[in-house]
Amino acid sequence: MKNSKIKKLPSIQKVLGDIGENFVQKHLSTHSDSYVRADGIDYLTLHLLREDLNEDFDYNIGAIRSLTERCRNSSKCVRFDPSKRPCLKDEFYKKNYNAISALDLHDTGDDKFRYYCATKLSKLEIMSYLEDFFPRNQFILDYLMCSSFIQNYYSKSNSEKNESYMTALQQKERLKYWIGHPGRVDFFAKNEGEYYCIDSKVNSSKLNLWQHIRMNWMMKCGYVSQIYNVKINYSDKEKLIKTYSEDGVDSAIELVKPELHIINYNYSMSEEAENLVSNREKFLYTAQMTFPWDNAGDSFYID
Repeated sequence: MKNSKIKKLPSIQKVLGDIGENFVQKHLSTHSDSYVRADGIDYLTLHLLREDLNEDFDYNIGAIRSLTERCRNSSKCVRFDPSKRPCLKDEFYKKNYNAISALDLHDTGDDKFRYYCATKLSKLEIMSYLEDFFPRNQFILDYLMCSSFIQNYYSKSNSEKNESYMTALQQKERLKYWIGHPGRVDFFAKNEGEYYCIDSKVNSSKLNLWQHIRMNWMMKCGYVSQIYNVKINYSDKEKLIKTYSEDGVDSAIELVKPELHIINYNYSMSEEAENLVSNREKFLYTAQMTFPWDNAGDSFYID
């Protein structure tokens, strides 16, 4: 008889993190008109690639059609022969449940929308940020501008082989960024027409620098930035981990009965972030920077 493998128990940090995020999610499900996990939103038009994303947090089909028309008329849209571009067909704008980012990025797969197009359209909108186009979802575009700023801020140091313009804290956070993009926030919500940018934190956990930047920028753009601080008290760590492992996160929530404290973001929470975001012109310049590798391979048609 083979010895069964002993199941490895999660760390208390993992348990507390999952409790906090699930508790916040339950709150948003009853206190907002709509919400979505935000930590996987890296491009616009993702709702064509994800079943769980609706148009509250993305571009609607009318906006996507308008954007693809601009892309077709742009020198940046050179991947396909003009008469063979899949975005000319209605099939392109239907859900693509088989889209996998690891597949050939040049292939749109059965004439449907794919990650290659999401990347190109996002870049086009970022470069056109200050121009007047309609329709748009300004909330998601503003968020992508901040993502582009963070990415380009690091790419600049890579291209110049120079980190002298970064503070010690920024250099420390830069090393973390390339490991796992820790600067993302957890949730977007919409209630009574107002958009919310939300991150959940458990007990004394704090925002990192790049989360501060996102909160700061989104607030400056006119949205509500909030920290959902989940207070979790537990006297028996082993019991909590066992309950979570054997009975699931809902049972763990019932065991500890968390408390939620909603904190409105304040610019004074991070002087470092305020210094990076307060100069809007410089912020947008960095967000819209291009590098030699950005358009690599986009100078030929696929017939």
